[in-house]
Amino acid sequence: MSKTCAHCNVKVLDYTEYCPLCGGVLRKDTTVDARRPMGYPDVYGFTKKRNLALRIILAICVVAVFLLIATNYMIGGERWSLIPCISIVYVYVVFSLYFNPTNGYMKRIIWTFVLTLAMMLALDVFTGFHRWSVNYCLPAALLLFNVAGIVLMIVNHRRWESYMIFLLTGIIVGVIPLCLIHFKVVTEPVLSQSAFISSVCIFLGTLIIGGGRARTELGRRFHV
Repeated sequence: MSKTCAHCNVKVLDYTEYCPLCGGVLRKDTTVDARRPMGYPDVYGFTKKRNLALRIILAICVVAVFLLIATNYMIGGERWSLIPCISIVYVYVVFSLYFNPTNGYMKRIIWTFVLTLAMMLALDVFTGFHRWSVNYCLPAALLLFNVAGIVLMIVNHRRWESYMIFLLTGIIVGVIPLCLIHFKVVTEPVLSQSAFISSVCIFLGTLIIGGGRARTELGRRFHV
């Protein structure tokens, strides 16, 4: 049953008691005209469908992981099931990230990079840790992250300064491979060093060319 605001004449289809526009008390309406353009969207119904879709995906992933582990146990031998299981968990977490409407696209991009690197590291560890995840995947992801920042600034050029924090994140992440080089975890340092240098150069170039708008954005972000 829908409800109607006496002041705004807006129909509300969810379970709220107050008008989302004026805050007035809603009165029950026995007729529902879904064709009215002023009808308030059924947010509750959309949320239920989204949660149902996520639960279905979760059920499929859990069953798939169980079958893989059970098959590996019955056959015996090496723990080959770990690789597809890690991949399935990665797919579900990424689906959850993108299905959540509260996550902005910048947050989705950053977390996608983080989750992808975590999956690569886990796969490397479970296959004997040949260091390809830290020697190549980590710096390559950082370079791709920098390219993504440049593309976002070009696409949304009217608000390019909002991506300063995105570029700064690239520098912070770039410190990680430098630390791994220091502790002899990374054995091929050239790509990692190049990725960090590119992050710093892109950030400084944007900061200098951007002038006051770039500095104002950083000050606003850090409340300076």
